[in-house]
Amino acid sequence: MRIEELSLPKQVKEVILQSGISVLYPPQKDAIKAGALEGKNLVLATPTASGKTLVAELCAMKHILEHGGKVLYMTPLRALASEKYEGFKKYTKLLKGENRRVKVAISTGDYDNADYRLESFDIIIVTNEKCDSLLRHKSNWIKSVTLVIVDEIHILNNKDRGPTLEVTLTRLMEINPQVQILALSATIRNADEIAKWLKADSITTKWRPVKLLEGVYLKDECQFNDGSAIQIIEEKGNAPVLNLTIHEIKKGGQVLIFANTRRSAVSYARRTAPLVKKYLSSLEKHKLKSIAKSILSTGEKTRISDILAESSKNGVAFHHAGLSCLPAGTLITLWTGGTKKIEDIKLDEEVLSLNLKTMQFEKGRVLSTWQSGLKNIFRLKFISSRQIIASGNHPFLSIRTGEILWVPLEQLKLGEYLATLRINRSETVNGKETDNVYQNYKLVLSDQSISFSNFREIYWDKIEYIIECGEANVWDLQVDKKNFIAENIIVHNSAQRKIVEDSFRNRTIKVISATPTLAAGVNLPARMVVISNYKRYEVGYGRFPITVLEFKQMAGRAGRPQYDDIGEAILISKTDDEQDYLMQNYILAKPERLWSKLAVESLLRSHVLASIASDFTHSERGLFEFFDKTFYAHQYGSTLIRTLVGKILLFLNKEEMITFMGKTFKATNFGHRVSELYLDPVSAIILREGLNSRPSILTELSLFHLVCHTPDMYPKYYPKRREIDELSLYVDLHSEEFMFPIPNETENVSFETFLGEVKRTRILKAWIDETSEDEIISKYSFQPGDLFRLIRATDWLLNASSELGKIFNHRDLLPRISNLRVRVLKGVKSELLPLIKLESVGRVRGRILFNAGLKSTKDLKQVPLSQLVSLPKIGLGLAEKIKVQVGGLIKNEEWRKLKEMSAGEQTSLFEY
Repeated sequence: MRIEELSLPKQVKEVILQSGISVLYPPQKDAIKAGALEGKNLVLATPTASGKTLVAELCAMKHILEHGGKVLYMTPLRALASEKYEGFKKYTKLLKGENRRVKVAISTGDYDNADYRLESFDIIIVTNEKCDSLLRHKSNWIKSVTLVIVDEIHILNNKDRGPTLEVTLTRLMEINPQVQILALSATIRNADEIAKWLKADSITTKWRPVKLLEGVYLKDECQFNDGSAIQIIEEKGNAPVLNLTIHEIKKGGQVLIFANTRRSAVSYARRTAPLVKKYLSSLEKHKLKSIAKSILSTGEKTRISDILAESSKNGVAFHHAGLSCLPAGTLITLWTGGTKKIEDIKLDEEVLSLNLKTMQFEKGRVLSTWQSGLKNIFRLKFISSRQIIASGNHPFLSIRTGEILWVPLEQLKLGEYLATLRINRSETVNGKETDNVYQNYKLVLSDQSISFSNFREIYWDKIEYIIECGEANVWDLQVDKKNFIAENIIVHNSAQRKIVEDSFRNRTIKVISATPTLAAGVNLPARMVVISNYKRYEVGYGRFPITVLEFKQMAGRAGRPQYDDIGEAILISKTDDEQDYLMQNYILAKPERLWSKLAVESLLRSHVLASIASDFTHSERGLFEFFDKTFYAHQYGSTLIRTLVGKILLFLNKEEMITFMGKTFKATNFGHRVSELYLDPVSAIILREGLNSRPSILTELSLFHLVCHTPDMYPKYYPKRREIDELSLYVDLHSEEFMFPIPNETENVSFETFLGEVKRTRILKAWIDETSEDEIISKYSFQPGDLFRLIRATDWLLNASSELGKIFNHRDLLPRISNLRVRVLKGVKSELLPLIKLESVGRVRGRILFNAGLKSTKDLKQVPLSQLVSLPKIGLGLAEKIKVQVGGLIKNEEWRKLKEMSAGEQTSLFEY
C-alpha cells in the first residue's frame, strides 16, 4: 500500500513523502485495513522498527484535520515523550480549520499542576504519571480528547508503573466512552486479551524490516537461533563485550551495549574507546574530534563530560544527560516576554529561541533542566552594559569574517560582537524593510542593529571585558531548539545527549553503551546489540534475571533498516550450562504474558483516593463499578479487587482522608491535598503523624528522617555491611531527635530499612553542613546524579510537609521548613541564608564572604569594592553585581582603577 492511496488530507501525505516514506510496511498496512483510520480501537503489537509510530501519526492527523479532534499521546518515559514530540513537530506546519496551524505540546513534570495551557493544543504528549495528575486536577480539556495513543502498553506488566497506566487508561475510557484507543507494544503473548479489555482488534506479527538473529556468546564463539555460528577471535584477555564490539566495528557496523548501571555504561565506554580508535579512518577521526569539541562546548567541564568527550573522540559514547552551563540566577527569556531564573524554570515551559535559518524568533519548549554543582564561570560585559555569566566552554553566537558562528566563551576576544536581544519597535534597518533579514544580511551587516519584528530585534553587542568569577552552582537547560535567550543574549542549547544520539544516527559514533532505559526510550538501532548481563540488581531484592520481554526489547534495537541486512543481538555466558540456560530461556523463549499488578494494596490506595478526590465517583457502588472495568478485573474477576477497594475505603476513612455520608462519600481537605500533591496516602499519614508528635529535640535531622521515612522517598538505599556499626552508633547519639520509634536491632529487615533511612538523612545533613559533593559521593558510594535526585525528592516531600502543616495547624513550623528547603537546594548552613539570596552567590562564595566578616547585606553594602574584589572567587564582575543588589555605592576612581586592571589581565588571558 502506497502513501498516496491513504484516505488522508493531501498536506499530510506530502509531509510523509518528504520524510522519505512512500510505501507502508506490512504491519502498517494491516493496521489501516483493520480500521485504524476509521476510528477503530486497535492493539498493535509488533517488533521494534516495524513502523508503529507512523500509524499513530496518521491516526492523529486524521482526527485533527478531518474531525477537529484532540490527541493525547501517553508514554512511560520522559525521554520517549521528548522523542515523540520531536517526531510530531513536522506536522506543525499543517493548517487546520480557520487557517490555524497544528499545535503540539509536551507535558511531563510538575504533578501538582493542572496545566491549563494544554487546552489550546491539538496533540498533547505526556508521561503516564503526568496524565494521571492531570485527571486528579480535573483538567476539563481531557473530555474533548478523541484519540488516545498508548505507547509501550506492555508497561502494564511493570509492578511499579503498571497500575498507574491501567487506572489512567480505564478512567480515560470512562470519561470519553467514544474515544479511539490505539495501543502500541512490543510483541507480547496475550495481545488479544488486552485488545478484548480495550474493546479493540489486535495485530500481532514478527515481521521486521531487518532480519534479527539472537545468540549466546561463549568462549570466542556465538551460537545463533537459526543454527549458524560465528567465531569472535580478537584480542586475548579482553572481556567478551569488548571482543564482540571490535569484531563488529571491523566489519563497518555499529554496536549498542546495554549495561545494568550508569557506572557500568561509563566503564564500558572508557574500556572500548582505545580499541575502537585503531579502526577509524583519518576522516572519521577528524569528525569525531569535532564532536568531542561540541560535547565540551555544551557546558562546563566535569569528570563525566571529560570522559564522554575523550571516548567520543575515539568513536565511543555513553548515553548520558547534558552538561551544566549557566549559573543560578541567570535570567531566561520566556516566550511571553517575561523572564525567569534558570533554577526556577520548569519542564515544558515555553522560552524564546532564534531560528538561525529563517532568522526569526520562535517558541522553544524546555525538555529537561538540572543542577550539577559548582563549576568555574566567567563574566562577559558589553559596551551596552549588559552582561552574562557562563562557563568557559559555553558557546555564544558571534560574527567572524562575515559569518555567524558558535564560539566558546574562552575563545572569544575583546571587541568581538555577539548576538543579543533587545526590544525595539523599528521595522527597518538603514531605511530598508527587514521582513527577510537573512537574505539582506550582507547588506545590513555593517549596521549593528538588525530588526526581526516590530518589537524584538537582534543587536550585535561588543564585548568590553571578560572576567573570571570563580565557582558557582550551575544549571543545564535543554530545549527543543538549538538555542535560547539568557540575560538577553543568544546562547547555545546545551544538549549533550542530543549530540551523542545524532552522531550515532549519522554513523559517526560507532558504539554507545547505555542502561536498559534506552531500550524503551530513544530509537537508536545498531547492527549489533550486546546485553552485557542478563541479571539486574535492585535495592532490597538483590540480583535477579530480567524478563524475556525486557530482553526482546533490547534485542529489537539490532538492525538498522536503511543500512543492514541483518541485526545481531547477543547475550554473554560463562559456562556451557549457562549458555544452554540463556538459549532456552531467552533466545528461544516467547515473551511472558502481561499480568495486571493493580491488586496490591500499597499501589491501589493512591488510585482509590484519587478517584474520590477528583469527584470521579461518590459511592462504593460507583467505585466498584469503575474498578470492575480495569485490566485486573478483566483477567481475574471483580471479587479480589472489590475486597481490596473496600478495605482501602475503611483505611482512608479511618485516616480522615474521606468521610462517609450514608451510601456516599467525599474527600476531606486532607484527602484532596494528598491526591493533588501526588503522595502515597501512607506517606501523607507519616508526615502528619510526625508533625503532630514532634520529638523533644526538633532538629534538621528530625525533619530529614521524617521525609526519608516515607515510601515516596527515593533513591532507596540500604546500608553496606561496613556502615552498619557506624550508623547504629549515630542512631544512639541522636535517638531523641527521631520522630518515630527506633526498631529493635533483632528485627533485621525493619532495622536494616531504618538504617537505610538514616543513611539518607546523614547525607542530607552533610549536604546542608556544606560538605563537598565529591566527599559525599565518595563516602556514601553514591552514583553520579543520585545526590541531586535525593535533593529534589527531599524538596518535594518537605514542600508536602509544609502544605499538610497548613491543614493541621502547624504554621509555626512553616518558616523553619521553608528555610530548610532553601538550605537543601543550596547546600548551606543557616548562617549563609542572607548571602545566598544574592544572585551568583552559592555555598562556596557565601562561605568565603561570611568568613571574611561579611555576614549580611549591610556588611556588603559598606565594604569597599577593592576589599570585596580581593576575596577568592570574587572577581570584579561579581563584586559589582553584589554591590548593585545590596545598594552599595562604588567610588568612581576606585571603579576606574579596578576596571583597567581587570581589563588588562583579561586581554592577556584571552588574546592568544
